[in-house]
Amino acid sequence: MGRTIAVVLGAGSGARARHAVNKVYLDLDGLPVIARAVRPFIDHPEVDETYVVAAPGELGACAGVLADAGCVVHGILPGGPSRHASEAGAVEHFADRIESGEIEIVLIHDGARPIYHGASLATLVDRARKGGGAICGVPLNEELVSVTDHGASGWRSTENLWCAQTPQVFQAAVLLEAFRAAKAAGFEGTDTASTVERMGVPVEVVEGDPRNIKITFPEDVVLAASLVRAP
Repeated sequence: MGRTIAVVLGAGSGARARHAVNKVYLDLDGLPVIARAVRPFIDHPEVDETYVVAAPGELGACAGVLADAGCVVHGILPGGPSRHASEAGAVEHFADRIESGEIEIVLIHDGARPIYHGASLATLVDRARKGGGAICGVPLNEELVSVTDHGASGWRSTENLWCAQTPQVFQAAVLLEAFRAAKAAGFEGTDTASTVERMGVPVEVVEGDPRNIKITFPEDVVLAASLVRAP
């Protein structure tokens, strides 16, 4: 079998988190968010190499933050102007190794998800290896309502609706083909799975952990800190 590569995305600005610095560099109970997001892959036996995608102007800062946190990664890659562009650039960075068969599996994880501990990773890699792709997700348990200028206009069933999470894991060759096809078509996915799914490749959903939250808004930082401290 070929190698499994982990790519952790940390190139966003984090503007909605209302901080002066990129949210992935915020302290979370003594460790930066990005370090907590990266560590499960560095330590996991399923992962051979771990890379971080950082904003072009933050490559050195990212390397320094990770080094100070004791996180040894195989490289810091420059991100693009969007999540999709960052993913596409990272996958293309490995194109020669993917095409040669050296890299078999690529997983993508949000650098703003610091609570993931790697529990489902072996299952995700196995499902991706067998079927093409697999992602973490949790059932949507909230009620959905349509709203107009006049108020609520009807409730919607959440049956069979899940919230997609990361990591998202794919056969490397499938991922490379999907991003090249997306570029040719001018398509930009909302996450990695949406780029792969449009190619007709089945993407399996493995039930994840509701605690695997993504830090987006200021209150998410507080929630994530409480989850880190929870037994």
